[in-house]
Amino acid sequence: GQWYPQRAEPWDVLCGAPLEELTEGARVGTGSPRRTAQLEAIRPDLQVVPIRGNVGTRLSQIGGEVDAVVLAEAGLRRLGIADAIDHRFGLDEMVPAPAQAALCVEAMDGSEAAQLVDRIDDSGVRAVIEAERLLLAETGAGCRSALGGLAEVTPDGLRMTSFVHDDAGARRGVVEASSAPALVEAMCAELRL
Repeated sequence: GQWYPQRAEPWDVLCGAPLEELTEGARVGTGSPRRTAQLEAIRPDLQVVPIRGNVGTRLSQIGGEVDAVVLAEAGLRRLGIADAIDHRFGLDEMVPAPAQAALCVEAMDGSEAAQLVDRIDDSGVRAVIEAERLLLAETGAGCRSALGGLAEVTPDGLRMTSFVHDDAGARRGVVEASSAPALVEAMCAELRL
């Protein structure tokens, strides 16, 4: 089975300088088409530079190859280097990748391990991650695609904010539904996917 503990902060962040302090033409590193498309939408004056490597490698390129890099807040926090964060992108600026910052623990059903991890399972996290992963599955998008999706539990079910940039251009949508399948169906209709 699969168990979902509490989710860390799902946001994308900028390291190197606050967004408003980056000068026109500043070089911002990311290897993500999703981050690139959204960054270009909010700051078309910036130059997005493709970069690869682990977090340390990417951070070491600030001041040399690039002026700033976009990373996941959860990764920096888990590494104990959240002080490297200069700007947290709000949901209106950058929609995170589906399941960003979530962890999943797998164990054999009925095992002692399963009984232990059952105590850390968060039903709300399970609901939103299942919705976000279903969005990925339904759209066929992967890590090289410009697709973002963040679901939230509401009093009436679920709400999802999504972003996509494909051959039809960039678009955002917000939908609500009572279940993950209905939510994803509504989002696919909203974004014409």
